[in-house]
Amino acid sequence: MGCDVRHHKLTIHFFSFIIERERKEEAECNKHILLHYNIIPFILLYVYLIFLYFTTPFPIESATVGADNSTTTETVATTTKNDTTTTSSSSDEEKSVEWSEHDFYIFLIWITFGLHIVSELFKHWSVEYRCFVSLVPVASVSQADHVRVTPSSHVGAKTLCDIVHDVDQATSQDKSYFYFQKRKFTYDADKKQFVKIKLAVPTEVDDIIRIRGYDTQESLTNSIQRFGGNRFDIPIPAFLDLYKEQAMAPFFVFQVFCVLLWSLEEYVYYCLFTLFMLLTFEATVVKQRLRNLQSLRDMSSKPSYPIYVYRLNQWKQIDTTEILPGDVVSMVRGETEAKSVAPCDLLLLSGGVVVNEAMLTGESTPHHKESIAERSSKNPLDYKNDKIHIMYGGTTIVQHTPAEKTLKISKPPDKGCIAYALKTGFDTNQGRLMRTIWFSTERVTANNKESFLFIIFLLIFAIAASIYLFIRGIEDNQRSKYKLILHCIMVITSVVPPELPMELSLAVNNSLMSLVRLGIYCTEPFRIPLAGKVDVCCFDKTGTLTTDDLILQGIAFAPRDQPTTKKSTKQDEIDSDETSSSSSTATIVDPFSLIPAQDTSEVVGYLLAGCHSLVSIDGKLVGDPMETASLKSIPYTCKGDSSSHTKKKVVIEIINRYHFTSELKRMSTIANVIRDGGNKTGIYAFAKGAPEILKPMLKNVPTQYDDVYKKFSRQGSRVLALGYKEMDAVKHTNMLKATPREEVESGLEFGGFLIFDCPLKPDSKDAIERLASSAHQIVMITGDNSLTACHVAKQLAIMNPSNPTLILTKKENQGYTWVSVDETIEKPFQGVSPTHLLDLSQQHNLCVSGQTLDSILNNTIVEKYLYLVQVFARVSPEQKQLILANFKQYDHHTLMAGDGTNDVGALKQAHVGVAILNKGEMPPPRPMLGARDMIRQQQQQMQQIQQQQQGLTRQQQLAEMTKKLQEEMKEQEIQMVKLGDASIAAPFTSKSSRVIPVTHIIRQGRCTLVTTFQMYKILALNSLVSAYSLSVLYLDGVKLGDTQMTLGGMLIALCFLFISTSKPLEKLANKRPNPNLFSPYMMLSILLQFALHLACLIFIVREADIRTSDANRPKIDSTFEPNLVNSAVFLISNAMQVATFAVNYKGHPFMQSLRENRPLLYCLSAVWGLGAILSLEIMPDLNQYMELIPFPDDTFRNLMFGTIVVDLVGAFIIEKVCSTIFSS
Repeated sequence: MGCDVRHHKLTIHFFSFIIERERKEEAECNKHILLHYNIIPFILLYVYLIFLYFTTPFPIESATVGADNSTTTETVATTTKNDTTTTSSSSDEEKSVEWSEHDFYIFLIWITFGLHIVSELFKHWSVEYRCFVSLVPVASVSQADHVRVTPSSHVGAKTLCDIVHDVDQATSQDKSYFYFQKRKFTYDADKKQFVKIKLAVPTEVDDIIRIRGYDTQESLTNSIQRFGGNRFDIPIPAFLDLYKEQAMAPFFVFQVFCVLLWSLEEYVYYCLFTLFMLLTFEATVVKQRLRNLQSLRDMSSKPSYPIYVYRLNQWKQIDTTEILPGDVVSMVRGETEAKSVAPCDLLLLSGGVVVNEAMLTGESTPHHKESIAERSSKNPLDYKNDKIHIMYGGTTIVQHTPAEKTLKISKPPDKGCIAYALKTGFDTNQGRLMRTIWFSTERVTANNKESFLFIIFLLIFAIAASIYLFIRGIEDNQRSKYKLILHCIMVITSVVPPELPMELSLAVNNSLMSLVRLGIYCTEPFRIPLAGKVDVCCFDKTGTLTTDDLILQGIAFAPRDQPTTKKSTKQDEIDSDETSSSSSTATIVDPFSLIPAQDTSEVVGYLLAGCHSLVSIDGKLVGDPMETASLKSIPYTCKGDSSSHTKKKVVIEIINRYHFTSELKRMSTIANVIRDGGNKTGIYAFAKGAPEILKPMLKNVPTQYDDVYKKFSRQGSRVLALGYKEMDAVKHTNMLKATPREEVESGLEFGGFLIFDCPLKPDSKDAIERLASSAHQIVMITGDNSLTACHVAKQLAIMNPSNPTLILTKKENQGYTWVSVDETIEKPFQGVSPTHLLDLSQQHNLCVSGQTLDSILNNTIVEKYLYLVQVFARVSPEQKQLILANFKQYDHHTLMAGDGTNDVGALKQAHVGVAILNKGEMPPPRPMLGARDMIRQQQQQMQQIQQQQQGLTRQQQLAEMTKKLQEEMKEQEIQMVKLGDASIAAPFTSKSSRVIPVTHIIRQGRCTLVTTFQMYKILALNSLVSAYSLSVLYLDGVKLGDTQMTLGGMLIALCFLFISTSKPLEKLANKRPNPNLFSPYMMLSILLQFALHLACLIFIVREADIRTSDANRPKIDSTFEPNLVNSAVFLISNAMQVATFAVNYKGHPFMQSLRENRPLLYCLSAVWGLGAILSLEIMPDLNQYMELIPFPDDTFRNLMFGTIVVDLVGAFIIEKVCSTIFSS
């Protein structure tokens, strides 16, 4: 009866309030609320209990009689000591023990009522439970009222969405849709599934060019109804509404339930303190959520402006919020930056633009966008990969070329370029980034599955203790059964610490704050603990490990100009024929020597000036640093598509570009070379790219072609091959633009090799050394040449400089072979040996190119050890994803660092993706200051300001000081991630161009991981001790006072607060933290420490019991009265809590030591010192205030203090021994 559909990572089920009585359609009706599964059973249970309350005698009345008899016997036995006291005690016990049938059934009714409330709350907590209880699955969408949506992990929770049934005005057919995370899903009757609403866009270029937008009012109206407006609507709920939602969370309800349980034990102050702490924390969470929503709303409220749109066969102006997918719009660079922002995702139909995509990718390098009309390929348009034609919403237009007249549409009035709206609102790339920030709200834990198993492990102990308590308690006829059941429940609830989510949130929030201070922004906080588990760190090379400021060393193997007066040789004549367009002859000099670019043949200068993608913006040349360096080396002035010689009358105009892509590894242009003021013209095809890619495109390949480029590549230089040819100048410009790329890039004359020096970033070597020395495998994944990449890898010590480097090569008729860099060593590729890569890596460095990568990825025998390959070269963006996927497949935790454009797929594939943006250097991070340090610093700054401004008036001095203090306070606040700070490419974004931020993320991740694990460990020990205290000690009547409980609660809260604020060490440890919560080390340490605490507790209780007279023994189920046993239990419990925190605080090598974490050290020292003072009775008045009675003798006093010391020292020894045993 259900429909389970998976589409776009969404699992969808249909539900309705309809229940079937018969199999006929007309017999179906709405399900009444009384028919919900959690209504009728509870009603029947209420009726049954009320019936028993009035009719059935109390089933355990004999127990009361037995209690009376035993009480009488006890009274007779103790009359000889004190008749008056015994009689009074007996009557009190009878009063507390006697439990009538009315009380018993009222108790059961209250229990049922509590379960009923929990059942109703579960409808808010669990979508599956609500569907089971209140809804019925149906076979037809037309019958459904709700749909259950299960998103992919980390992008929100399961949701029950309302289905809207409407009539499609265009087809007059019924349609059903729902909204999930601000996106609309409609039901496709043909596919029988819900699909994301999107525009049906043609893929053939001819069809796209004929697009005319909305030419009828009917189609326009239907689209308005279907797509809605182009806006980001983010509602801001009221504080109380959001607080109510927060208060309905399972853990908060559980926390309040625990407080109510303790209140029944008459712990008034303890319960008030705990409740105040919970309510305050939830209020701060709500305020933070409101601030985040407001920040997100401010980001989303992009300024609207009038824009021309082609509707109903004419151009008209509308507001940008009214744009619909399918509209044809005119895009121009506006008067202001706000009016130059693309309002949605657009496909360029005519004209051209240069855009800055920093708002999305974080990269500020402008990108060319060319119209679909200029597309040379006849292949269908791929909207995912053909990004050269798509302008994304939120990007800024820095330059535009007016549209030419198309087949169907007139030129726009504002002379803009014509574009076709693809996606609007939250469906755009900008909307996707905003949804990532908004809905990535998963609770942050170190490992959800392991956390659950850990709590199950503790629950086993709690259930055992609860069963023991119930069995022993039910045998005692003097014991209150109400109190017995209450304590059984308290034992079980003590295992799940109610403060757990609060403490985990504090730890992760502090990590987020620390990263923001370092210029690192995170949109998916759940990945911070994952950074602590990383064992394989992958880096892109160009722009990540090396700088973008390339230096042109010269041109190798290039023709060089010779004076025309020199007597020409036969070779000169041949070279002259090859470059007949030049005004001078050219000759090839030593191919291995580097020639300055200005000294080469003129045609090479034409090539450098006419084959680029640089843009002139406000008189400044911006674009690829490699092309900028090339143009600076020749005497040409570039103004976008036109370049002119500074000394000669030569102008080069680019007619058409075939842009560079990572897959093709080359670019080419068609350019018009105008000489002598227009008297001489020539049409040329220019190309440049990877040497091995351009080689098949050359007409004549020089004999030393491979030797030359390999030599410079081995030296670490970046090498580009140049090619050119003269084309038919008779062709019209439009014909030239329509020339296929394959024709342009064939039959080229060789123009030499451009040799660039790629300097390493100043901190690259330091960062790699830190990561390598901290138990990480370092891998370089680049699109650059294998030889260049291997040289850089050795410079950075990614490869061992003393070991030979082998590159996997595919040789004709020989298959795959490992060949050394100098080609002196060859080893066969053994695809049948599982340890082939492992054996090779012992004595060699390994490099695999994109051409040979499939030989390993498609071989299930050897691919397990792919992570031992240090360098992957000449790989495409898709292959980068496959490499990361392989690492993850074999249980490696991966980090990928790269730029925000070419490496998007790999950054998303990694567990921790870091987009390193070249936005300059971030200022050094400011350390977190304590209150005293802040006050001292502000006083010093005030004094400096006063000294600098002695000549100013009093009012000016006060205003300046106030401004400075406001700036200081603002720097201490943490704002939400902004769109310009976060990159759509990766969950982590570094605004610095340095590599060191990668180490900051790992340091913070390790600190957070260790912090969360030690929180679990401390809470586990406290829970186990609490389970024992609430069970076994309760049987002996032991309980603590209200003041004592409040002090213990404050201790735990403060210690956890100070643990969560621990900072990582500056130096990365040479080992990784234990990535598993459920590990032998963790279990053994917990069990042994618990055994020690238990032994100390039993010992001190036995010693106190020996010294306690019968008259002073704790009374069962009575109110708290200070006695020796209670006093001893409080002191030893307090000491055990201190020992648990002090011993299990990890500190070095991942975070601050206990000595360095001053607040935690002072807190634990103060509490332990207080315990010592109380145990030694140094201040009797303090003991009395803490509800402790005087100790009977010095022996017990010394035993108490000695037990506290033994517990602390013993726990310390156990932890150190376990750490040593499982150090690996």
